Amino acid sequence: MVGSSTTKWGKNNITWYIYPPQFSPVAERAFSTWSKHANLNFIRSHNSPNISIAFVRGKHLCFTNKSTYCYSPFVDGSSILAHAEYPSTDKEAVEILLIDAITWHDTLTLPSTINDDTSLFWVLVHEVGLGLGLSHTADARSIMFSSYNFPPVSSFDELDLYEEEIRAIQMLYGPPPKPPPSTTPTKSTTTTTTTSTTTTTPATTKRSFPPTNQPFMDVCYYLKHIEAFLVAHKRLYLFYNNYVWIIPLQESIRLQRDYTRPKMINRWLRFLPANFTHVSDIYQRPNIYIVMIANYHIYIFTYPHLQLTY
Repeated sequence: MVGSSTTKWGKNNITWYIYPPQFSPVAERAFSTWSKHANLNFIRSHNSPNISIAFVRGKHLCFTNKSTYCYSPFVDGSSILAHAEYPSTDKEAVEILLIDAITWHDTLTLPSTINDDTSLFWVLVHEVGLGLGLSHTADARSIMFSSYNFPPVSSFDELDLYEEEIRAIQMLYGPPPKPPPSTTPTKSTTTTTTTSTTTTTPATTKRSFPPTNQPFMDVCYYLKHIEAFLVAHKRLYLFYNNYVWIIPLQESIRLQRDYTRPKMINRWLRFLPANFTHVSDIYQRPNIYIVMIANYHIYIFTYPHLQLTY
């Protein structure tokens, strides 16, 4: 579930804003669901927020870059509810976009039935998790499960993270700071509590979030940070940290995900060491060989078979 060390914010104070602002109480509760378990401080601010949240329809412009279309449009009748960008240590802003063509349950209460309107709060908790650097999990009980799956709880206050998610967010940002020791004497009191446990099977629906075997990272936001590029075999390769976008030059076979779903380079080039971090230079010789400089090491490999020769 945890993203790489570069797929996180490089700070613990993160600003956010939701448009329209009438949904701010729901968004604030979603952010606090994460901050109460990690060393994170979320601040609502409309002045260039780090995380912008908005509702959009169909083919839409990027919210923070009105000159660029988002490469993941919401199609009427689709099961996709929302999508979020992954952060990085040198990125200042990401977007969380929600479909505007459905009826949202937009209050801090439980939907009347498990199949009632989709809970805006629960979807935002999921998307904020992605916006903090977590990825999807195969555990259907988890808020980071790829499909919308509202848990069978009896009260709204029961909605919280599972232990797996708490461990994951703390691995990225650390545990929440301990409160300062109290200097005021307190009276001893005794209370008795009882706890009951009910085992149920989580309900599932066909509504889903986009799969994130590869993170959602719109290349348009990274163009100023591209560290190396390669044109080979009618494809453009754009390198940033440990990611590579592979974009076909032939428009007829180009897909939207080519712009928004980069590959992890060390999964694409299996011969790279585990501590690989970035490509600083790459070029193709006048034959089948590619020369690449990564982490101050030179690699020569064949293309397109990607077999290391030196």
